[in-house]
Parts: sequence; C-alpha cells; structure tokens
Amino acid sequence: GKQGIHSALETLLQNPGWSAGESHAGALFSLNHEMGSLTLEPGCQIELSATPNSSLFELEETIAAYLQEIMLLGESHDIDFFGIGLNPLVPAKDIPLLPKYRYELMDNLFQRTGKLGQYMMRNSASLQVCIDYFSEEDLLAKLNLSFQLCPFVRALFSNSPFMDGVKSEFKCMRGLVWQNTDPDRQG
Repeated sequence: GKQGIHSALETLLQNPGWSAGESHAGALFSLNHEMGSLTLEPGCQIELSATPNSSLFELEETIAAYLQEIMLLGESHDIDFFGIGLNPLVPAKDIPLLPKYRYELMDNLFQRTGKLGQYMMRNSASLQVCIDYFSEEDLLAKLNLSFQLCPFVRALFSNSPFMDGVKSEFKCMRGLVWQNTDPDRQG
C-alpha cells in the first residue's frame, strides 16, 4: 500500500545516489547505491549488502549513513525498523512471502527439511560478514577461526529472546531457527 515497503523503496529511489535494481510484477525488490545494494528478503525484511570496505571504521561510516537514511524513511512511512534477529511478535504463518519464484522453492524445501524453516524465510534477519582470503591456507585458517568464534559472537549479539509474542527460554531464537531449518545448511 501507500505506506508499505514497496512505496518506501520508491521514495528512497528519489534520494540522491539510489538507483533501481531488481523488480517483479512492477514492484521494486532492490535498490543500488555506492554504499551497496538494498534488497527485500522473503518476508519483507530489508538487507544491505555493503560494498567492500578496507577497514572496520570505513564500514562503520557506511552502516551509519545507511541507517540514517533508513530511519528517516521509516519515519516518513510509519514503518518501525528493529535491529533484531527474529520478528518477536508475528508468527511465520501470518507473514506472506514476497512473490518471487525462488522464495517459493526455498519455502517448499524448508517446510520439508526442518521444523522452523518458515521462520528463517519470513521472520529472521542478521548481520552477515564476508572476509577475503588470499590462498587456500589463508581460507582454511580464517574459516577455522570463524567456526571457533561463532558461539561467542552469537552469545554477544543474542537479541531474539521472543517468538510469536512469547518469551522463550533461549536468548537467541534466530540461532534455534537456523538449527531447525535444513540439515544440509547447518551443523
């Protein structure tokens, strides 16, 4: 609708530096900017894929500029954005998927492979990090370190203790969702 996410993307497109990206059935699904691309995820979560940065300080500036634009956009469209790992209030069954064939295929798969795959598609969000490597040895060392750090990072940033409007026994429901999505993608 007029205050929905597609309308919000159309408004953002009017701001300097933004250009149209992917669209389906006349609706924008992504935008491009020098700071990166903004895409809609299956349950209308938004995702910034930042362009490569040479330092954490540079990345911090990129994220701050992005968040400033997104928060202003939210104010003008009466949309609340939350930097949390899982939608705390709405059950997955009540969130429609965006009309994209790939999302339908994924959703069908995850309904068969795990108990919480629909939550991953519709309710979850995260900060993802890409790290360059220079050789196979460097790749393996960084991969090993990331596996060792993963439980600590999850604990540090646990911010999803609610699911379907109820407090859970877990501090990171997003982690539990991923553990119950697809055995070929976890573990």
